[in-house]
Amino acid sequence: MKRRVGPFELLLAQPVKRYRLVIEKAAGIALALTAASVLSWLGFVVAKQFSSTLAVTNLRCAEAVLAELPLTFLYLALALAASSVLPNRAAASMACIGLVIADFFINTISAAVKSISNLHVISPIYWSDSSHVLLHGFDPLRAGGMVVLAAAVLAAAVFAFERRDLSSGGREIAKPRFLRRHRSANHEALPPDSPVETV
Repeated sequence: MKRRVGPFELLLAQPVKRYRLVIEKAAGIALALTAASVLSWLGFVVAKQFSSTLAVTNLRCAEAVLAELPLTFLYLALALAASSVLPNRAAASMACIGLVIADFFINTISAAVKSISNLHVISPIYWSDSSHVLLHGFDPLRAGGMVVLAAAVLAAAVFAFERRDLSSGGREIAKPRFLRRHRSANHEALPPDSPVETV
């Protein structure tokens, strides 16, 4: 999320709650991702008219696309959380790309190595695997669990952005108010000649 210069600073100068910025941004991107998924399903429907070898029904393909959406929502929420905590967009992008690579690696290796086969349970890709839907049908428990996880991460992103100290260039999280009061009281209690630790 843009924090340092330009339109974002002007936006924050308006009477708009910070949580609305995060939620509305997430909703806009999620809507775009959903539209792209619908278009991909329509592409499958059209392509199926020109092939006699595709045995997957349109409904089953739609279920597979639907099962993948919670995964995209989860990584969207993780991206927003990273951009709310980390100092800049480059760091947030690196963190999210690293999480995706690690997730893919864990899911792939656990499927190939029997001794660590149970490791796949920590992989979001495993729980949103479209091949499982194509074979066994849509699983609302899997999809629902991923949606709940994405919502929890989004809530963490909102909390982090609410506490973000943007005036310092976006490099720190603002301390809770009661901690700031406690620190101020400690400074006032020090003798004039006492050294004060700076942060």
